[in-house]
Amino acid sequence: MKLNIIGAGGHGKVVADAVQAAGLGDTDGFIVAIGDNEVRACEYAQAAARGQRPITVIHPTATVSPTATIGDGAYIGAEAIINPCARVGDNAIINTRATVEHDCVVADHAFVGPHAVMLGESQLGVGALLGASATLGIGLTVGAWARIGEGAVVKQDIPSRATAVGVPAKVCD
Repeated sequence: MKLNIIGAGGHGKVVADAVQAAGLGDTDGFIVAIGDNEVRACEYAQAAARGQRPITVIHPTATVSPTATIGDGAYIGAEAIINPCARVGDNAIINTRATVEHDCVVADHAFVGPHAVMLGESQLGVGALLGASATLGIGLTVGAWARIGEGAVVKQDIPSRATAVGVPAKVCD
């Protein structure tokens, strides 16, 4: 079996490009290339249950500290930066030019959008989404399955399943 890219939309194209650039096309296993976190988590679980092996894809232009930890089936996009002691969970997406600073935690199935920035010691919960060009402040936490809108600036913890937008980010009702 060759590498199975699960997902044929826009993110699938981006992952396929990174797979080719990294020379991983002949690798046995799978990666889920679906932007919707809940769908991606479900597809990941189903592929793993079939006995397939998750493959981590790191674009060759990404910068990953040797002290960072990258989970199984994660995707690290072009020119993304993962700094010292950061942890990226299984099936997580760190998109194009995103920055995950020192000691941050990106939990399983989470998504850090293009140009988004996680400042030091911040945490993105399981399945949470940090939208494109959003900033998560130092030492703050976004709860599980929460969503942060594009361009938002998070200056306080955001609870699980909440949606927050704006500058500063406020939880929507």
